[in-house]
Amino acid sequence: INLTAVGDESVPVTYSFPEKKGRSFSFIGVPEGDYNLYASSYSQTRVYGLSDVKRIKVRGADVTDIELTARPLASVAGRLTLEETKVPECTEKPRPLFQEMTVGAWHNDTEAAKEIPQSIWSLGAPAKLDAGGSFVVRNLAPGDYYFAARLQAKNWYVRSIQFAGIKPVDATRAWTNLKFGDQLSGLTITLTPGGAS
Repeated sequence: INLTAVGDESVPVTYSFPEKKGRSFSFIGVPEGDYNLYASSYSQTRVYGLSDVKRIKVRGADVTDIELTARPLASVAGRLTLEETKVPECTEKPRPLFQEMTVGAWHNDTEAAKEIPQSIWSLGAPAKLDAGGSFVVRNLAPGDYYFAARLQAKNWYVRSIQFAGIKPVDATRAWTNLKFGDQLSGLTITLTPGGAS
């Protein structure tokens, strides 16, 4: 169970673990103020669960009967593909290496998102690609996201980012909304040679 001071994310997070014989928790000696309170959990595979963030006001009296329900966070799976080109000036360029790339999801920094502790947004770290270019970005809190590929290859650029389907969806023109437990797949990021510098 995590308790943080509102408006000062530099204050270290205070933790409380549920009692072994039950699910109750408590924080003792909390000074007056406004706080964010939420539950988090994770498995050995580092897949996180999270509750909604509750705003708690402490004003000279105990705050009781708070219920928190941790639910699985969202994930987005996809593949990065390398597109060939017929433009003579762009052929025979060294192909980028998948192990040198990452794919990340970046949340829409709305006023509502700013109310959420930054530690929650950092759970969804950029994902590395496997040998075939596949990736899974995990632990994404509910919100709106766009996606970005980080690559070090010269002469290549990102041509498209879209969700595959009967009618592909351009993920660069609209935010992708994620909810608790969503497991989206089919995100395709296409690189093509001919990038300028």
